[in-house]
Amino acid sequence: MADETRAGSVCTEWQPEAIVDLLVACGRIGLEAQSQTAWTLKQDGSLVTETDRAIEQLLSERFDRPAEGSRLIGEETVASRDEAYIDAALEGTAWIVDPIDGTAPFAHGLPSWGTSIGFARGGRIEHGAIVLPVSGELLVTVGDEVWWAHDLDLRRPCGPVRLEPLPPRHQPLSRGGMIALGQRFVRTRSLPWSNPAVVTGCAIQALAWVLLGRVMGCIGHMKLWDVAGVLPMLERAGFVARLADGAPMTTAVADGAFLLAAGHPERWAQRDHVAFGPTAVVEALLAEVLSETPTASGGLRR
Repeated sequence: MADETRAGSVCTEWQPEAIVDLLVACGRIGLEAQSQTAWTLKQDGSLVTETDRAIEQLLSERFDRPAEGSRLIGEETVASRDEAYIDAALEGTAWIVDPIDGTAPFAHGLPSWGTSIGFARGGRIEHGAIVLPVSGELLVTVGDEVWWAHDLDLRRPCGPVRLEPLPPRHQPLSRGGMIALGQRFVRTRSLPWSNPAVVTGCAIQALAWVLLGRVMGCIGHMKLWDVAGVLPMLERAGFVARLADGAPMTTAVADGAFLLAAGHPERWAQRDHVAFGPTAVVEALLAEVLSETPTASGGLRR
């Protein structure tokens, strides 16, 4: 069982063991509720369930403590925050959370969903962690490393989560490597490569596969909370993320990759598609797929 005392102590510092306990608790909530959950549409057309709200409530209880210098930027509650709160979060200590990333797959009984937690201080995301309950995988930053568990069964009571270091697993650029594609990309663009492609409907699932060397790269148009838990891990593992114009996406929240202006209709979203992966893969994706004038760069364009 998760150690609720230890999990409850998390507030202004990154404590990997406590974060792992908390993600285990979130994963269990999701697994128990998935078969019974109903969805509704939010104003932006995306799906939301009561389970999203229940998990975010749990995370809020841990992290939304302004009197202690800790604030929460969460998918389901950020719209209710005033600008003074948001400014303080972006300048101070903020926990950037997605209670269920992949709500659409979750709500339709599919396996690609999970919970993401990013820890930012002074506007930079320093640490992150995610849990993928159906596949039984959890990834978390521990110091300058990424650690993972791959044999979790969150449907049963369990002892301490067994974590081990995850060495970098970069796939080389090849015609057989799989590419993960985001929903906006497949609705508006096409992949001019013959490579196999997968659409998960879950950013952290796709980016975890990049980290684990299961896909060669990923193209996504995501929101801050979709990637906050994974960006620090990608950075530690030597992967890169670049917008379609070549600008880097870094762990600095205000580096220009995200639309942060109050009142913007796409506030918190990336300003364009981003390619994630090893450097050679990302360079080929930018030149041959995301460029306004795609060219053959020695990569994989047909």
